[in-house]
Amino acid sequence: MKTATTLIALSLVALTAIAADKIIPGPKGGKMLDQQTEFYVDSDRKVVITFYGVDLKPVAAGAQTAVVWADAKSGRVKLEMETKSDALVSKTSLPEGDGYNVMVQLKPAPDAKAQNFKIVYHDEPCSKCKRAEYACSCDKHEAHDGGHDDHGHKEGDAHKH
Repeated sequence: MKTATTLIALSLVALTAIAADKIIPGPKGGKMLDQQTEFYVDSDRKVVITFYGVDLKPVAAGAQTAVVWADAKSGRVKLEMETKSDALVSKTSLPEGDGYNVMVQLKPAPDAKAQNFKIVYHDEPCSKCKRAEYACSCDKHEAHDGGHDDHGHKEGDAHKH
């Protein structure tokens, strides 16, 4: 009986770990930075950061802030963010091109510790999930940040631009 209970407990832990690794697609079509924050690039190439409640419905940004940097071929650019509706939106667009790193620094409050996220920005659609590559929700997502080996990019493409 003790062995059966132990096996059930281990199975539940394993299933929880598997579920935690599953990629959750962003409601707007962007990349979820964490369980409740989406990074999205709109048709004008402006960054939109939306915060969600546990039900994945948008919530007001409140005191949350974000700083976004793009390390494009043309040089490093800092995008100023402003609150619009329930989201933080960049005042300017991302630089032209793709295959460069975008860094996002989020702070839930002015005196809180910042969280940092790195995104390899590729805007072309994934052939499998049809989302922009930076927001791909395919199971082999880790391959995207490491070189897009299953989506037509060569190893290291993100670093050549």
